[in-house]
Amino acid sequence: MSGMHFVPTVRLALLASILCLAACDALTSTETRLERAESAISGGEYGAAMVEIRNVLDKSPNDPRALLALASAHLQTEDLESAASTLDRAAAAGADEKSLSGLRVRMMSRRGQWKELIASLDSGSLKLEPSVAALNRAQAEQALGQLQQAE
Repeated sequence: MSGMHFVPTVRLALLASILCLAACDALTSTETRLERAESAISGGEYGAAMVEIRNVLDKSPNDPRALLALASAHLQTEDLESAASTLDRAAAAGADEKSLSGLRVRMMSRRGQWKELIASLDSGSLKLEPSVAALNRAQAEQALGQLQQAE
């Protein structure tokens, strides 16, 4: 008779454990989720990063840091269209200008938008340290020179 009660008890214990884990994860802070996402991006684990980011964005759709992390993950996975639209959302949400500018440079570089990159640098629309701006300009000019030689 005791064996008959064992199966439901194990099932209840398993269900309780699952619910506890789900509840614990639901209580995970935005900061912790974003740290996990940034760590996952650094480690090349883009799927895991996107899960964490989407959990943040489900609660706070306009979280600037989450949007920047999502744009970064999109860039890493070569989803340039999603990266561009996410960067626009991040800008509208008040994301840090330096972070936005760095990601925009990466996006324009990946797209081969060298003339646009130089124009953005010249106009001052990209908020970069002068040495970083100079390096990006030199890379864009070099890429344009190589394109012109190939023609």
